Amino acid sequence: MGVATRAGGLQRRLQREHLNTGHDLSRSAFRRNVAEHLGVATVAQAKQRPSVMTDEQVDAVNAWVAGCQVAWMETSSGKQAGQLEKELKSERRPPLTKR
Repeated sequence: MGVATRAGGLQRRLQREHLNTGHDLSRSAFRRNVAEHLGVATVAQAKQRPSVMTDEQVDAVNAWVAGCQVAWMETSSGKQAGQLEKELKSERRPPLTKR
């Protein structure tokens, strides 16, 4: 989940930080949480730069992320978007969201 105030901002951020297939997981809380969820690395290990994760660990994270579906919900303001995000987190209780 996320909020973007410019056209295309969220899409670019998702692709650049969370849906990429690079070896470095340190910039994406989502990918770090996936690594922990899969049991291939702790969040602390995934945060390390340079990466200490093996190719196999990163491949497992990338495969899991590749299976995800992404959808957008537009709102008329950042405040509305924040409220919607709060409601969706409360309702759906996403397992990878830690905050």
